[in-house]
Amino acid sequence: MGFKAEAELELQVEAELVSAMSERAIRTANEFSPQNIANLMWSLATMRQRAEAGLVSAMSGRAMRVADEFKPQEVANLMWALARMELQAEAGLVSLMSERASRMADEFIPQAVANLMWALATMGLRAEAGLVSAMSGRAMRVADEFDPQNIANLMWASATMGLQLEAGL
Repeated sequence: MGFKAEAELELQVEAELVSAMSERAIRTANEFSPQNIANLMWSLATMRQRAEAGLVSAMSGRAMRVADEFKPQEVANLMWALARMELQAEAGLVSLMSERASRMADEFIPQAVANLMWALATMGLRAEAGLVSAMSGRAMRVADEFDPQNIANLMWASATMGLQLEAGL
């Protein structure tokens, strides 16, 4: 079997695996924890797979039902994945994840701050004032921990959303 044929077979197997797992995930969505949801969506985005509408709906619905259980990394990863797959998140999901992020802002690491804000900007959304205040406040408190990519992503997101950040950042 030649290289091209092997590559095509790998893509076919990968697509079949993603399809089978997506179907199973839809059927068992109510069993998914926030980490399961975030990891599944992150994996699809990282593999450059576009999630099927049914899967996005099932995972979004489940995420909204367990929004209060999400940890900062899970919020950031879920939103990053939706943006990376060029999907428009449901308004209710964005609102719940924004509220959760605002309440847990002091637990966000720099990458999670930058990724969350990047995701919202990439989806063409404008972050709610409370979220902007919480995330910019957190960024200022841990500014020395930001690496160049996180700085660039946060500033790009802020500019893209037309934000006026608090003085001091």
